[in-house]
Amino acid sequence: GDLVGALRATSLLRRRGGTLLEALRPHGALTYGGWQKPLAAGALRALPVNASQHEALSGLSQNLQLITGPPGTGKSTTIHALVIECVPARESVLITAVQNKAVEALAEKFASSAGVPGEGFVVVGPRATGIAKLWTLEEQVARDPRVLAVSRWQRRISMVQQMLHAGLACLLRRFFNPA
Repeated sequence: GDLVGALRATSLLRRRGGTLLEALRPHGALTYGGWQKPLAAGALRALPVNASQHEALSGLSQNLQLITGPPGTGKSTTIHALVIECVPARESVLITAVQNKAVEALAEKFASSAGVPGEGFVVVGPRATGIAKLWTLEEQVARDPRVLAVSRWQRRISMVQQMLHAGLACLLRRFFNPA
């Protein structure tokens, strides 16, 4: 499954060196439009990162990176800083994680900056929990003000329809069943 594929890709990456794209693509790295190289070492960053995260961000050279490490080493912080720093507004990013804890940690990081225009995100997956569940497409649609307004109107229309149906039924009973 996903874990086996991730392990194979990681193994291939470690054997060949370089970025994940270089490891998986025989003709070298591929870049896409919209990618901005990370700030140079020593540059002041918009998000606080520690020295190893700063070094990791400064060393990135491709727009597809594999970020691995043991729990608690700041992978989520590094990924969040990478997206904020290197991806221009209105561009899309795909971030995948095998573990639900990683998805939750990433959702928490991105939720903290979601108030910035153009900084929205969507969590996809059937097992989303906690803050990650709040950012599924279904949850975001359900709390969108426009959707809420339409839902209120639908409830009102349904209530009026029920009242009309009940009133019509009452009139029909009176007309066809006079006492």
